[in-house]
Amino acid sequence: MHTASKALDRAVEDVSRSIELYRAIDRTHPTADSAQDLLKSLRLRATQFSQFGRASDAIADLDEALSVHERTVSEAQDVTESRELAEILTQRSGLLESQQRFGEAAADLRRALSTYEALAAGTHESSPSEDFASTLNSLAWLMATCCDEEIRDGATSVTLAERACELTLCASYPYFDTLAAAYAEAGDFESARHWQTRALDAANDVEKPEYRRRLALYEQGKPFRDIGRNAESV
Repeated sequence: MHTASKALDRAVEDVSRSIELYRAIDRTHPTADSAQDLLKSLRLRATQFSQFGRASDAIADLDEALSVHERTVSEAQDVTESRELAEILTQRSGLLESQQRFGEAAADLRRALSTYEALAAGTHESSPSEDFASTLNSLAWLMATCCDEEIRDGATSVTLAERACELTLCASYPYFDTLAAAYAEAGDFESARHWQTRALDAANDVEKPEYRRRLALYEQGKPFRDIGRNAESV
């Protein structure tokens, strides 16, 4: 474990040096390529910081990445730029949620969804991306299970979770888990039990105990509250 931590620390140092180089180039001789190199490096270091549990540092890198993206994006945002924006927002939302900044996390997810919607409409995609379905699922989960009641909205959560299941042709059982939580938050415990049972039947052995605990809650007519994501300790 110690060896792995030292290797990750060295990797962060390497990326940090690249970031300083790309920042200098971007200040003195900015090009689309230099900006893209900086953006990619910031996203990579944000991922590394996340592995260290340094959510604040990761968020700061993604804030800068968004600033670079918005400064350099073409007037007619292309497909790659749109997907990149949605991915950064989704990545940041998870970190914000880990700090219990639930309103900001939800706002990032909504903006990501709007970006995916616009992308699908502009490219006439017959089947929206898997990332789109995953983002729908993430927002549905947050709105169904958040410990902050101002964030929760059972009806909207059900709509989002149903759409995620539809887009994946009901082939992703973790989405059943989310749909069950959404129905429970909306007060429809019969549907919650149905979808949680389907999720439990498909889950692997590691997941089954947690899925059973949620099913037991729904059998008692109680919704699930996600209080397992604590703010960073660093």
